[in-house]
Amino acid sequence: MKKFLLSLSLCFMAMVAVAQTYTEDLSVSINGNKTEQGKKDIQVERNADGTCTFILPNFIMADETSEVPVGTIRLENVTVKSLYGGDSIATKQNITILPGDKEGTQPSDWMGPMLGEVPIDLKGLMTKDQLSAKIDIDFAALGMMIKVAIGDSVLALPEAPQEVKKYTENLSVTINDTKTDQGKKEIQVEMMADGTCNFILPNFIMADATSEVPVGTIRLNNVTMTQAATGDSIATKQNITILPGDKEGTQPSDWMGPMLGEVPIDLKGLMTKDQLSAKIDIDFAALGMMIKVAIGDSVLALPEAPQEVKKYTENLSVTINDTKTDQGKKEIQVEMMADGTCNFILPNFIMADATSEVPVGTIRLNNVTMTQAATGDSIATKQNITILPGDKEGTQPSDWMGPMLGEVPIDLKGVMTADKLSAKIDINFVALGMVIKVAIGETTETGIDQAVTPLPASSAVYNLNGVRVANNWNNNLPKGVYVVNGKKVIK
Repeated sequence: MKKFLLSLSLCFMAMVAVAQTYTEDLSVSINGNKTEQGKKDIQVERNADGTCTFILPNFIMADETSEVPVGTIRLENVTVKSLYGGDSIATKQNITILPGDKEGTQPSDWMGPMLGEVPIDLKGLMTKDQLSAKIDIDFAALGMMIKVAIGDSVLALPEAPQEVKKYTENLSVTINDTKTDQGKKEIQVEMMADGTCNFILPNFIMADATSEVPVGTIRLNNVTMTQAATGDSIATKQNITILPGDKEGTQPSDWMGPMLGEVPIDLKGLMTKDQLSAKIDIDFAALGMMIKVAIGDSVLALPEAPQEVKKYTENLSVTINDTKTDQGKKEIQVEMMADGTCNFILPNFIMADATSEVPVGTIRLNNVTMTQAATGDSIATKQNITILPGDKEGTQPSDWMGPMLGEVPIDLKGVMTADKLSAKIDINFVALGMVIKVAIGETTETGIDQAVTPLPASSAVYNLNGVRVANNWNNNLPKGVYVVNGKKVIK
């Protein structure tokens, strides 16, 4: 790998950086009279200081019957302002237009250089593959104002994301089956209003202990997201041009990726609120290599989507070392899974009294055992979990105490019906020397701590008058008290 990267670096250093070339429609208005000029090439060179050089080569004013060779308009140190999805460009300069170099012409054929300095006003907008600009050229010596329109005058930048998530994950690179670890890297995911996302791996560099090859920024827009129980799967296959990176101390010409043109990229990944796992295959066919990038925990797997999500709003109380405080109404979620278990979620749990509050976090218990009973379903589990940060509006992940404590033992017992939930949660904060007891719903009336009678499998069901009403316990029975196997059962 070291020898390979070194040789690749030398090969890369031998490459010649080229300007970004846009091919756009061009029209010219002379004193209000407009003519279409067809497709023209415009070049934009990015400078190290954040400006750019704008070049309109071999500008010719033409109509159906005649043409006037003007020359090459070259504007240095054009101001560039970064916007979401692109850049605006603007400058006002007095320049001498250069002779063109169109085949078959002589320097003396071009009118522009003969006019000396002329005022030029440029305004434009550019993305990775589109340019829109307007150039005003004041030919005062000829008594005319030239207005040049380049590209789509209504060019608009993409919609801004609703949220930008940033993940810091381990990254490894495999080149032709040789793997090197690259350490922690930041990845950005822009969440869009249409349910897609944009995936950005900024300043991607292939490196080992002795050498490195700057590749660039991999940006994948309109990535498909598929919602799962606790996160999202992401996937896309695109042919993209890798963008220059913006790592401090680098120039646009330092990055290899943009020079290779469009390359096929295959992305598959999984992301939760605070974890990202992804694989990116980059086919550098021009270099005869396949790059495989692994991001995060390769075994991160999202649980199966629930069959149903039940939401309960119940009274909640908290007892800390025998001191009880009522917390008011809180929402609890229960995800019903296909395997007969459930996931129990108490989101944004906060211990509060009249004067203070302690944000704890979101308690999520997966694979909770459910036992069907006459009066509903009993739920129970004992787990050691790391409490998740909450997502209450106005809070940051660092505001929540629970994640800082590492794994804590949690004991859950509860009973739930279609519209009511009653539960007790014991949280052993060993590091703080306290046991938190959370009571949800009407715990004094549910019999949580009592044995729950399992549903009879096939025994006959009788009413209190001794009349047989069903051959077995089933959901079609109306609410009431029944006798099964000689015992009273409440439905």
